[in-house]
Amino acid sequence: MCKPFTESEIFDMMHRHAGVRFVCEDHSPEQDLTPLTAEALSVLPAELGTDIEQAILNADQEGISELTERIRGQDTALADALDRAVDNFEHERILTLLQESRKPGG
Repeated sequence: MCKPFTESEIFDMMHRHAGVRFVCEDHSPEQDLTPLTAEALSVLPAELGTDIEQAILNADQEGISELTERIRGQDTALADALDRAVDNFEHERILTLLQESRKPGG
């Protein structure tokens, strides 16, 4: 198999060589995920938002994880959305959303 390859090509090869079969569902779990928005972040205490911003700017992965766990105690969906954005290296987007969340009416 040559790069670049698609997900379906990988599954096809696994089926051909290892006999593995995969069952695809019509429903994607991604459809049920809460999006990360400035409005969602606006519910955070100002200090927590600032701490997240500083942890991102300092590339403090452990600090970011600790902060999202604090959020998880109050809002699991928001913590999950933030975790997804961090996992996808959407740091600039998170910083922008945090700034927008601080604007009046944001």
